[in-house]
Amino acid sequence: MKKERYSAQALAIAMVVLVVSSILAISIYSRVSKDKSLSLDERNSAEALEISDLILNYLTASPIDSTINTIEETGTQSLADPSGITLTESATKTEISDLLDSLSGVSNSLDNLSICPITVSDNTYFLNIRKADLDTYFEVRPGQIMALPVKGISLPVDANACTTTIKTAVRGDSGAGFSVTKVYARNYTNGIASSYKPYQEEDVLHYCFATSSTCNSEGTLGGGLNWIPFKDDGTENITVALNEIKTYNSDDYRLDEIKITAIGGTIGISYNIPTTCTEELNMINVQAGANCSGTYRGKSVLIPAKQWEVPLFNYVLFNGEGSL
Repeated sequence: MKKERYSAQALAIAMVVLVVSSILAISIYSRVSKDKSLSLDERNSAEALEISDLILNYLTASPIDSTINTIEETGTQSLADPSGITLTESATKTEISDLLDSLSGVSNSLDNLSICPITVSDNTYFLNIRKADLDTYFEVRPGQIMALPVKGISLPVDANACTTTIKTAVRGDSGAGFSVTKVYARNYTNGIASSYKPYQEEDVLHYCFATSSTCNSEGTLGGGLNWIPFKDDGTENITVALNEIKTYNSDDYRLDEIKITAIGGTIGISYNIPTTCTEELNMINVQAGANCSGTYRGKSVLIPAKQWEVPLFNYVLFNGEGSL
């Protein structure tokens, strides 16, 4: 009987096992490295977002107009610049800390943070303050109000100099709507009116979002109202003269406040006021961000330059729907 021996068979099997083991090891190492990288990115992202929140919390603790005045007094930057005011915090720059230290009632602790420490060269914080434009919308939930408190503001005599453009957009249900209420007053003393003009039907106008000449969902808004269709594609706007005067019983009343109420869904509101009119009614867009080990996250908030008060008694039921 003839016997054949294959001396290289064991070596070939060993090589196959070694190759397979190497591939498995490389795959496991790659997966572990990827998971570790994702975990670090998630941690850095969470820290960057927390830093952004912290900066905004510090900044909103002080009135925004005083914050802007503090920056402009240095003479280095101005809100009049289209790009606004930009401040940076890094291992070599302390612009944001310097600003927070100068604001009353603000306790700055950016230097002693345990997360995304500014002492690390790759970590950087950013802050931008600029005037909001017509493409920047302030979101108002149903039943809530955004106001333009014209009261007590000195306006130019020229009527054309103070015409503001207001835009609204769908931010939820396309069947939503909104109302625009104008309040008129007279005889101001220290910015407080002594008398108000009684409401008239033309002082309160109701608009509904529509793709054509009919409301998208008039039934849910209350069909008894005289709804004015308003295009929901962002191409339509409302113009209001801020120095408007109305006569009632031989007395002249000037525009005191414009109230925009969201009805049936969340809406976005933006407006533009000519620089020649007033700077007091601008909506300020404050953006804060942080770069933590190469991961950037940021947040943005809109703050009215002139604060408005939430009305205590201003509730209306539209077709049985509303807040009380």
